[in-house]
Order: sequence, then C-alpha cells, then structure tokens
Amino acid sequence: MSEAEQDLDIAIGRYAELLASNLHAQRASHFPPDAKKVMRSLTSGEAAEFVNGGVKSCHWAAQK
Repeated sequence: MSEAEQDLDIAIGRYAELLASNLHAQRASHFPPDAKKVMRSLTSGEAAEFVNGGVKSCHWAAQK
C-alpha cells in the first residue's frame, strides 16, 4: 500500500470516528435514555372500535 493510500485510509478512519461521535451525540439529544412516551387518551369511538376489532379477531369469539 502506498503512502497516499495509507493517508487516505487514515483520513477516512478519522471522518468515520467523527461521524459516529456526532451521530451518537445527536441520538442522545433526541432520544435521552430516560425519555418516556405517554399514550394519548382515546375517544369513546376509538375505544369501541379497538375493542370490537379485538373481539372479532379472537378465536373464541368466532366460534360462538
């Protein structure tokens, strides 16, 4: 491997480390380890649709 190729490999390696570091920092700022999501409240219509859809797909409900 020529000196130019070695220099290029070193430069690419440094850029890769820098990119990985920046991506890690960005992920940590957008998705902190203690982040929590709260499920929004459902309307009565949404809840009924969810329950009805779930019951229809149950094996025991289909046998009745």
